[in-house]
Amino acid sequence: MIKFINFLSRRRIQNLTFVVLVYLLVTLPHELVGVTITGIFKGVPRAQYDLTILCIGGVVLLTFASYLFLQLRKLEKLKIPLVFFIFCLTAMIVSLKVIIIVNIEIIHFIQYALLGILLFPLIKNYFATIAMITLLGAIDEAYQYYYLSPQRTNYYDFNDVILNLLGGAMGMIFLRSHIGIRQFLSPRESAHRRTWIYYSMIIAMMSLLIWQKNIIQDGIDMIGLPLDWADFGAVLIRKPTTSFWTEIPPKILYHVVQPFEGICLVTILLFIFSYIYKESE
Repeated sequence: MIKFINFLSRRRIQNLTFVVLVYLLVTLPHELVGVTITGIFKGVPRAQYDLTILCIGGVVLLTFASYLFLQLRKLEKLKIPLVFFIFCLTAMIVSLKVIIIVNIEIIHFIQYALLGILLFPLIKNYFATIAMITLLGAIDEAYQYYYLSPQRTNYYDFNDVILNLLGGAMGMIFLRSHIGIRQFLSPRESAHRRTWIYYSMIIAMMSLLIWQKNIIQDGIDMIGLPLDWADFGAVLIRKPTTSFWTEIPPKILYHVVQPFEGICLVTILLFIFSYIYKESE
């Protein structure tokens, strides 16, 4: 893996090309992937379908974890990557129980872990890479919500934004477990602080735009622009939920992450994962 990262870091144009191609493969064929999977499992009961996908995901996770632990055994300081792996895995399991509707959505973890690994040699900062993955995942969900299937979606999918973030974080944990990865990191302390300050400013602005609609509207009225910000802010949720759990047949319960709630969760997760860089070897 170190040789692969070194190869990409020496060839930034090719690296950027790989990132763009993988991102396009992740975002553009949503409809094709959905139709293909539906065709493969046509006639299979929902419970059996979910169990099959879960078993496949379990095999992938077991393979990944086995390789990760082989790398961790080589480290002198394995506490931080091990703790972050356990935390990220726990968050993924909780996501499976709370915000994932069908188990095929665990593909988000794999897609954005791979994208994060490819993106890292360009950014050379764990936190900034996870933040960029989160932004790219948010753009992906906006593409689906506003363009690909606006008639079939009732809300901007912060659920998937969180899954994408966790996938990117797992990719960084994977890289963090390798001896020699430190040589690819940019100066850590100053870069880490600057990136977090900039991101916090963006989070604060987004929270203000979505949560404090009256304050924004007062500012718009003061300037004299003919805009109704309350209506604009509401477009993230076309069909408001009335309770914590949303139910769809056959008795599937999941939670729709609300905009302000999603921003808070993303911020908390990014703050936690911003300390992955410590004691890299």
